[in-house]
Amino acid sequence: MPEFEPVMYGMLAKVAVEVVPLYTALAVVHADMSGAPANACVPICYQLAGALELLGFDAEVMAACATVYDRDRQEVKYADVGVWERPPIVRADGTTDGHAVLWAASFSRLVDPTIAQAPQLVKAARDDVKFTLPTVLPLRSREYLLSTPAVAAPKGPYLISWMLFPDWTGALAPALQGELGDALPYGSLALAHSCLQVLHALAEERDDVRRLRNLYPYLGDLLAGRRQLPALPAEPPAAFQRIRHAARGQG
Repeated sequence: MPEFEPVMYGMLAKVAVEVVPLYTALAVVHADMSGAPANACVPICYQLAGALELLGFDAEVMAACATVYDRDRQEVKYADVGVWERPPIVRADGTTDGHAVLWAASFSRLVDPTIAQAPQLVKAARDDVKFTLPTVLPLRSREYLLSTPAVAAPKGPYLISWMLFPDWTGALAPALQGELGDALPYGSLALAHSCLQVLHALAEERDDVRRLRNLYPYLGDLLAGRRQLPALPAEPPAAFQRIRHAARGQG
């Protein structure tokens, strides 16, 4: 991914208060994606799902295939992100030819946090940071999502279409083994802690953020200090640090 300023934090002042917790998690992850590898959809989705669960929300990782078309000439197909002809394959090095998205059931949103890994979007993002942003689609229910052949959304001159394959999600499990599997619980917990910090800060800017305590009682208890997240270890697990350094090209 190209380097970019964490512009998504600005969206937290604009989105409906009901989805502020979801966008907060996405803003933290998006800021962390600057300069990072573009092929981390599986761990990012599982990290998000884990963090949202710690904050009291339901979210489900799903295998998917996202297809990038020309928005004006939809017969022109640029690329598939993931596969749709067969279940995804996880290679010996932990990489996959599959793709993952997140169904955030508590918010009735389909989220693709890493759609920017599509080659056309990576290239476009070097000139316009908006192409790095995740896609968030409001949908009425999981049942509706799975009953429709595909869902689509425009992104600049492109049209992105998603096909969902929840029955194939298990095929991505080997991508979470080894060091990544050891590091993921810490990553989710750290993300949840970061979300609470951002929400506390945001409450100073948006009066309606205080409504979250009534909208989402469990999150409200966390924000009020009546409940506590598990404490973060004094030092990240060694596996987390090694993966982090490797991803940032630090050896």
